[in-house]
Order: sequence, then structure tokens, then C-alpha cells
Amino acid sequence: MQGQVGSQGQRANTQGLSLKVAWQGMPWKQVHRQVCRLQKRRSRAAQRSAGRTGHKRQQRLVKSWDARLLAVRRMPQDHRGRHPAGIDGAKSLLTPPQRWRFANALRLDGKANSLRRMWIPTRDSPPDKRPRGMPTQADRARQPLVRPALAPAWEAKLSAHADGLRPGHSCHDAIGAILKMTTSARPQPGRHKAAAVHRSWR
Repeated sequence: MQGQVGSQGQRANTQGLSLKVAWQGMPWKQVHRQVCRLQKRRSRAAQRSAGRTGHKRQQRLVKSWDARLLAVRRMPQDHRGRHPAGIDGAKSLLTPPQRWRFANALRLDGKANSLRRMWIPTRDSPPDKRPRGMPTQADRARQPLVRPALAPAWEAKLSAHADGLRPGHSCHDAIGAILKMTTSARPQPGRHKAAAVHRSWR
């Protein structure tokens, strides 16, 4: 794939059965690779503290056709909460032609719409219920579109030992870092605090 999947004119003129064939035959591995390439460029700009360059690359990632394709694919296909509708009444179960047109029209403009408040049963005690806000179809697709653009910026600035709420990190990474710090023969900053935490877990 050279650059993006197709030009704007080709995407706008594709209709009917060809949209279904185009969506089902989409080279998703190449789409993922293209988005990862844009994310790496954004991360390198953040590491160099190039604010203007990083902002331009972030805008390019948000407006790219590949990122919009992935956002629409994750919204109706991979998202577990795709069945309830928001205040717009539109569900995320779309046909391949509708997904193609939705990706072509997806933009980051304006503010987010209000959430539809629903009460769903809790897992621990079924009689009890908890509130849950359901976004609209457009806002649900904007979330996976913005996340890949924002993640490289803060991932490049966070500490290597910050493992909370980060993709690819878990509590096992934090435990492994503490064990490595406590068992290392070379003195390291914060070793006494880590040893105290390690002893408290025993």
C-alpha cells in the first residue's frame, strides 16, 4: 500500500456492492502498519520536544484515512458496548457500506454530545444497579480516533517505571522493577523505599 488506501474521490464515488467488497477486502495489516508509522513519527517529535512539528504530525494522524478506518472498525466490531444506543438513537451495528461512508465522513469538529444515562445491573449484586453513560455513534467513533494520536505524546514523556493505566504495562511490570531494584548489587536511588514496599508484600 502506497500511502493511504485510496484517494478522496475514489472513496466518495464507491457505492453499493463495491463498498461491501472494499470493506471486506481491506488490508487491515497494512492499515495498522500505516497508523503505527504515523504514531512513531509523532513519538519522535515529542521526544525532541518539537511542539510545532509534533502538533502537525498529530493533526495528520487524526485526519488520515487509515486512522479513520481503524476507528470505525473498532467502534462497531471490536467495542463490547456496541449494542445500546445514545441520545441519537443510532446503534453501532452497521453494514459494510455504512461503515465505509461513516469513515469517509468522520471528522473531529465541534463538541461532544450529551450522554444517555442508563442503569445497568452490577456484577457482584444483581439487584443493585449502577449508572452508565452511552455516547452517540459519532462520539463513540471519535474516541478510538483520538486515542492513537494522543498516546505517543504522553508515552514519550512518562517515566519508564510508571506502569499504571498504560497500554502494554501491568502490575507485574511494577513488581518486576521492584524486585530488580532490591536484588541489584549496585546501589540505586529509591532502593530503600522499594525494599520496604517489597517487605510489606510478604
